[in-house]
Amino acid sequence: MKEIETLPFDSSPDGQAIFPSDPMKNKVNDPPPNSLEQFARTAEAVASTTKKLAKAALLGEYFKALSDEDLARAARYFAGQRFALKDARTTNVGGRILVEALSAATGFSLENLSPRYVLLGDGGDVAFEAVAERGRVNAPSLTLEQTESLLARLSETRGAK
Repeated sequence: MKEIETLPFDSSPDGQAIFPSDPMKNKVNDPPPNSLEQFARTAEAVASTTKKLAKAALLGEYFKALSDEDLARAARYFAGQRFALKDARTTNVGGRILVEALSAATGFSLENLSPRYVLLGDGGDVAFEAVAERGRVNAPSLTLEQTESLLARLSETRGAK
């Protein structure tokens, strides 16, 4: 009996990776590699497996598609850093500001969003659910460069909230 090679993720007959656990995977119109949406899809795929080789394969495939500048941004974001380690800037953005921004973007009240956070336990999951419920899933995605620019602007913002 011939042994079948197992891949760290499912693949189609033509060898393209398929991530069935990724609810955002759009096989017809994938977002560009430098989009924040594709970064998020890759992060979800990496988080959905416990296999180190699968994680490395997913990241390797994603990183190969990026320019040098976007590769640096993506690697930094995957490491949980908004800015390079040698850069002392911070965003000073707390949970309250994020919830208020999500409320303004989706039209959901703070009272509606709070129980979702308790249930889901993650601000990103709450944002995804709220945006999806409002039907804005197909809104254009920011690029990694635009994300970097917005983070830089946030680091310069000062105020009471």
